[in-house]
Amino acid sequence: MEDIFNCLQFKFLFNFDTSKTVKFNSISERLSVINLEFFEKCYMLFYEVYSQLYSDKEQEDHKLIRVDSTMVAETANKIKKGMTVGKKKKSGESRKQVKYTVGYDGILPCNTVLYNTQECLSEDKTMAPLVFNCSKKRKFYPNG
Repeated sequence: MEDIFNCLQFKFLFNFDTSKTVKFNSISERLSVINLEFFEKCYMLFYEVYSQLYSDKEQEDHKLIRVDSTMVAETANKIKKGMTVGKKKKSGESRKQVKYTVGYDGILPCNTVLYNTQECLSEDKTMAPLVFNCSKKRKFYPNG
């Protein structure tokens, strides 16, 4: 889409200023321009609500597990199978990446999965199963 918007024919067709450009930005680039106060306020709100809902003892008993995913391109250059996430401009080769999803219990990673198939680009396919598997291992989970 970046290439389409930046071409003169598109700008002429929609009467855009020819000096106007658009650039695809990664999430990290977008996050770098967000006011940090936004994240601080989000954290404080979550912390306040959580603290009101649960006593210190209950919070300790919950032992929250944090789960996150990240896409990695460097490793994918060294593997045969990976997720296709676009094409290189000059060569037209597909770009491959892999995804790591990690559960962290506050001390160590408690569950880690490596994904390299296209359907796993969706966080619904990667994070939800890991959260479910982590919760099954917990004593308080009714089916665990």
